[in-house]
Amino acid sequence: MLRIVMYGPDPAENHRLQELLADILWDAQIKPVFKEFNGEREPFFAYVKNNTYLIMLVVQSGPEGMETVRLAKERNPETRIVWFSDHDYALYAFDLRLTFFGLLPVSRSKAASALRACWYEREFPPGISSLSQITLSPQQRISVMGNKKTPSTGVIQA
Repeated sequence: MLRIVMYGPDPAENHRLQELLADILWDAQIKPVFKEFNGEREPFFAYVKNNTYLIMLVVQSGPEGMETVRLAKERNPETRIVWFSDHDYALYAFDLRLTFFGLLPVSRSKAASALRACWYEREFPPGISSLSQITLSPQQRISVMGNKKTPSTGVIQA
């Protein structure tokens, strides 16, 4: 089981991304459990505070998205944060040391890259080995550096 908490202002986009991620994870024989938040951010922050056994997914562009990601990182610095936004905020995502940053709109290859980045960061989640079955294009290959595996590119565009 893999817990994913999502925040984004557009419920339709959140639902589309949730279906995309569920399809990828079920193909890898991993059961996803989603918790979705939109609108007010405080319930989202309260849910993710000190909860490291989940993936935080923020689908929000502009200054609001930047502030949401910053506050989420502040409240739970140890969890994996995936942010999909505009190209203008890629450097900010790098400065925050987020697990993954991708450009909107989200595609299947970007979602798979985000999941793989979460998987290879600190061997998360424990006990699940089937996520490695998700295949990536040559531009998205995962490079191995010592015992820590990291994505070989920053922003993945499909």
